[in-house]
Amino acid sequence: MANYHSLFGNLSQIEKEHLQKYEHLYNPIELLSEKFKKYKLISAQKDISEKNAPYVHTVANARKTFGNNISVYKLSNEIIERVKETTIDKMPGEIPELYKKPFILEAHDNKSTLFGDIDSILGFYHDFEGMRKTEISSKPRFTFLFHSKYIQDIEWEKSIQIINEHIINTSNNSRFFYLGFSLFMLRPLEIEDYWDFNFVDYERSIMVNINHCDTCIFKKDCNYISSRDFKLKHHLCLASIWDNLLSFVTVFNYMLIAANSPVKEKRSVEHTNYTINKKGKIVEKTEDWITKYIYLDDIKKVYENNPNPSELNKDGLTLKNVHVRRHLKRVAIGTNHAEREWRIIESYPKNIWVKEGDTKIIVGIKNKNN
Repeated sequence: MANYHSLFGNLSQIEKEHLQKYEHLYNPIELLSEKFKKYKLISAQKDISEKNAPYVHTVANARKTFGNNISVYKLSNEIIERVKETTIDKMPGEIPELYKKPFILEAHDNKSTLFGDIDSILGFYHDFEGMRKTEISSKPRFTFLFHSKYIQDIEWEKSIQIINEHIINTSNNSRFFYLGFSLFMLRPLEIEDYWDFNFVDYERSIMVNINHCDTCIFKKDCNYISSRDFKLKHHLCLASIWDNLLSFVTVFNYMLIAANSPVKEKRSVEHTNYTINKKGKIVEKTEDWITKYIYLDDIKKVYENNPNPSELNKDGLTLKNVHVRRHLKRVAIGTNHAEREWRIIESYPKNIWVKEGDTKIIVGIKNKNN
């Protein structure tokens, strides 16, 4: 058996037994898609019905929500950078389509990350049975499972275990949980229509160095400083994780459906057959593993260029060149502009004519021939 679990001396007997049975589920180097590809639905259903530790219980519930069809989005590095560079003009009130069914987001390259040190994100709904200290409603809640690059650092492990225990002991809803083996759980959404996010810092890791707090641009808005143990070498920035997860997944969601999107998909399907005993009869089942490789299609890139711009009276004006950042925008379409669609507005240069001594700005689209 691999020696990576030697860092986790506090495993329960139940979890040690499960570790021997499903070692691949605990491998901190494997991405979530790799774990789930080896984890049969029938095994997950059996594990849910038995008494198991939080790690097993959560992974089994996540696997169950996918059923016999598992889809994983594999993002190219170009797509990942596009997502991180794209903003949303205005957030809508409805639930983004991607959140309505379980999903997995990962990079094409297993050595890459989506952002920070997070390399795999899984979203699903379940009722948190066995995960909270107090009684809760049976209404399913949206949950993120996310995986980080494996860090072989005893101090990192000690810090996250202490922080995890503190959160569990002081919170009634177990919104955040470090499950172990580089796997985290976060329930960011209390109500169905809350899909907003505030601060995005894709460069930040899950656990930051103690010195990071003094340099953080969001320090004045932080609500967690008073509860941190500054004797620890590492700290958890939960607010940043929340915003980064929501923003990355939400922007990717709208890039998939936006008009004139440069996102292109190449799909592959693998079929796995297995048998179960159902009321004394042997029944054959099929699991479909669907991989959607997402990458840029340069042909579909659309820029806001006008080859025949109208002439302006430039007397008394000073020309300035600016760069408009790529962003997602909801635009009116159809008869009487009654319908709405998402559209990606690619970054583009603009010539801006500014009148000296006046705040009025006159905008002209840059001519490709100039």
